Amino acid sequence: GYEEFDFSKEQKNHLTKADRYIKRLQRKLARQVKGSNRRAKTKHRIAVHHSKKANIRKDFAHKTSHSLVNSLAKVFIFEKLNTKSMTKKPLPKIDESGRFIPNKAKAKAGLNKSILNVGWHRIASFLAYKAVKLGKAVFTINASYTSQECALCGHTHPDNRKSQDKFKCVSCGHIDNADHNASVVIKNRAINLILDSGTLLDDNHLSSSGRRGVRKTTKGVKALFRSTNEASKEMCAT
Repeated sequence: GYEEFDFSKEQKNHLTKADRYIKRLQRKLARQVKGSNRRAKTKHRIAVHHSKKANIRKDFAHKTSHSLVNSLAKVFIFEKLNTKSMTKKPLPKIDESGRFIPNKAKAKAGLNKSILNVGWHRIASFLAYKAVKLGKAVFTINASYTSQECALCGHTHPDNRKSQDKFKCVSCGHIDNADHNASVVIKNRAINLILDSGTLLDDNHLSSSGRRGVRKTTKGVKALFRSTNEASKEMCAT
């Protein structure tokens, strides 16, 4: 099984309410005279609501990281995601005649909002410093194709995940929730890297230089390999 983390019903209501106020105030702002006191007050009210949203997201990150770090898990593995690149606006598309065609910008904007709203990087950052206090470890691994790889047989193909929530391997027929399958893939990759004598540790990122590769002799790496047996048993993928 696996545990899901989401905003509470109260947090969702507050976020929705703040969004509603911001939209209303932005329409009001557009009608007001630039440089006027009323416009300045409206801008301040918009900033207040944005601050409320930021506080809710920060609170969610703290509560989620607190729940994770106080679980039985000793090691936590994250995908090394570049949220800045993931949330870039799609480039405009032009057909052969020079006219603009749909580029799914609206759908991408919704996805970007969801990614930024959850705050993956902040949760990982909070978890990292809290884990240190409890003697637990947090690592990242390469995120390439984790959503397309089968956790059972290792076959990787785009057709393995034809929908957002369902995973079905076209090779072995393995069926699972897509997020759960990806979490197992992340766990398996981390275990294989920890057991590999050629694994490097760069800023808590696990990567391999191949068998018998040159290993960095940092304190973090030494600690990592001292706890290999324990980690392989108690690894937890998030």
